[in-house]
Amino acid sequence: MKRETLEALRAPLSGNPLEIEVFEQSEDGSRIEQARLIDREAGVWYRLEDGIAELLPSEYQNVERWARFRERFSLEEQVAEAEARTPDAQPIEQIEFFGRHHDQYEEEVVKSPFYDVMDAVTLGHWLSGHPLRDKALIEVGAGSGRQTLPLARSGARVLATDLSEEMLRLARRKLHAAGLLERVDFAVCLAERLPVASDRFDAGLIFGSMHHFKDPAASLREMGRALRSGAPFYLLEPHDSPVRPVFDWLMNRWTLWEEEAADDPLFNREQFERWLGAAGFRSSVSYSTYLPPHLFYLFRGGLGRALLGGSDAVLSRIPGLNKLAGVITAEAVKI
Repeated sequence: MKRETLEALRAPLSGNPLEIEVFEQSEDGSRIEQARLIDREAGVWYRLEDGIAELLPSEYQNVERWARFRERFSLEEQVAEAEARTPDAQPIEQIEFFGRHHDQYEEEVVKSPFYDVMDAVTLGHWLSGHPLRDKALIEVGAGSGRQTLPLARSGARVLATDLSEEMLRLARRKLHAAGLLERVDFAVCLAERLPVASDRFDAGLIFGSMHHFKDPAASLREMGRALRSGAPFYLLEPHDSPVRPVFDWLMNRWTLWEEEAADDPLFNREQFERWLGAAGFRSSVSYSTYLPPHLFYLFRGGLGRALLGGSDAVLSRIPGLNKLAGVITAEAVKI
């Protein structure tokens, strides 16, 4: 993790700045690989291991990784916090699901021909209109780096965050293999408690991950807090479409992927506009993906992109039909 990124990090509960006790770093000292991040005022510390900062409240931390880390660097036991907190079940379920199934999720979702097409049409379009070279961007719900890779290729300096350390470790290996690791840092955290300073980032992204969050509105407020005035933000999620039962019927007969979503994983225009407005954004909501994802397992690559982009361009302009899309997006700007 780059030292300049560490300066932007904060303790997840107190919001205090973090002191760095370095154990291993690059030869020039610009990147920290192993360290302890200390909240002196609160009397607690956090683990930075293999370049990934774990900045979760204690009730969500990986106990086994912590024990190995303490033993490796001969560290004392973490001081017990004054008030014990009961973890919410939903984030625990997400951590456990992606801990067990990260390889399966990678094969079924990240490498899906449908998502390859959809990413190019949606995120690709947004990136083409927002030059990000050398801009500091925060990505919430980065997973295994499906969008982190094109963000890094665009020249952005990315802080990729996710609740699952296993997924971020997979993302880090991908970025290293692509020769883009210097452009990306990683933090394990809750979307509802981003461990970063306010007004610090030049752009933001939540792409297909908010339906995993316990409190989507809170995650958008946190994104709004983290972004500077004028910063662009892109949001994409499953749409609460009237024809959603057709998709569910198709998935029951031809299952494309398995995932662990939140209790209310579908979103509508009214929610997007209300939540984004409350978080300090000016937004424009639109729709994508009127065709079943199964079709893009037959029509891949350039043909699939032409099919999805063409159908979006036509159907999104037809009143009534435009609300039947499977995906809802928002292009927003922090006010």
